[in-house]
Amino acid sequence: MRGVRSSEDVAKKWGFTIHYEFGSCGMTDADRKIANECYQKSKVGLKCLADRFGANWRERFDEQVRNER
Repeated sequence: MRGVRSSEDVAKKWGFTIHYEFGSCGMTDADRKIANECYQKSKVGLKCLADRFGANWRERFDEQVRNER
């Protein structure tokens, strides 16, 4: 959970928020539906972040998260 908290803190510094969805591993129809909805939302959000911070934003973000731990 420390990594989750670190990534939330770094995201706040960068000016955005992260919302994590923790689901079951059952892969029922309901699980698949929720996973697909999360994936679709993530695609839009990740494109926005790439447009805002550049194509390599994720590498820089992850490095800063590692340094925050």
